[in-house]
Amino acid sequence: MLDRQPLYHLEQKIEREHQWRIPGHTLARWMIQLSDELQPLINLMKDETIGYDIGYIDATILQVLQ
Repeated sequence: MLDRQPLYHLEQKIEREHQWRIPGHTLARWMIQLSDELQPLINLMKDETIGYDIGYIDATILQVLQ
């Protein structure tokens, strides 16, 4: 799944699409446990990104400046 959304939306989607009831607190606990395991990968991605001369990200969907 490539869903970037709050866990309560993900909880509803999983239940709607797969008929599995996974409480939000369980999803949150899994995310916390995964963060420990994925930290080395996150560090590598951070190091790679910092190595670039220029970085850019824009997550806004609205124009804020004229």
